[in-house]
Amino acid sequence: ESNEKAINQLLHDCGAPNELANGLGATELVSAATLTPYGNIIPGSAGIPLPKVNCKIVIPGTMDEVLIGNIGELCFAGATVMLGYYNNKEATDEIIKTHLDGFRWLHTGDLGYMDETGCIFVTGRIKRIFMTKGQDKQITKVFPDRIEAVLSKHPAIELCCVIAVPNEERINYPMAYLVLRKNLNESEHILSEIKGLCHRELPEYMLPERWQFMDDLPRTERGKVDYRALEEMAKRTADN
Repeated sequence: ESNEKAINQLLHDCGAPNELANGLGATELVSAATLTPYGNIIPGSAGIPLPKVNCKIVIPGTMDEVLIGNIGELCFAGATVMLGYYNNKEATDEIIKTHLDGFRWLHTGDLGYMDETGCIFVTGRIKRIFMTKGQDKQITKVFPDRIEAVLSKHPAIELCCVIAVPNEERINYPMAYLVLRKNLNESEHILSEIKGLCHRELPEYMLPERWQFMDDLPRTERGKVDYRALEEMAKRTADN
């Protein structure tokens, strides 16, 4: 959201009459599925479904819809949903499910929610969810993107990524990798501020237990932060 605002401010400063409009798409949906309506940009939103594209948000691993404002798995149905992966029925059946309404729904693997106006917000990926055990011994799901959203509020942080570190007592616990903005150096003062922010805005079981400052974070071929590489890095550090 902050990057979106910065880009729109740059466009405005350069005299551009338009703003960046977000959307959501997938190869399995023949490109776009949602788009932000012109003149009605909501920061952080992926817009509303395109005409003849249906969207529902379900409890991950089920076909049961969640209530408005609750996070779940984004699913889409309509004429643009692919017939299937070529010669791979097993892979097709993993992500395309026929619900009780008779429609073929594509389960995207993306987490998100829909607000009361119908706008869709993407919050993360299902594969990144992990289980943890807090001080009360209750087992709870952790959404790393929620922790990252809080960390990103701190003005010193340029980039961050939260991963799961396996632990015998807690099942997994969160670890945060942090990249500071230019001209800032790692210090106990900055780390104390970041920890304080997390304590104010996150429940106990979501508080990162380990912290690591980095010059940069590894990337995938598509340019996204490679959280799997960070998980391997954390594992090697623990083994040593």
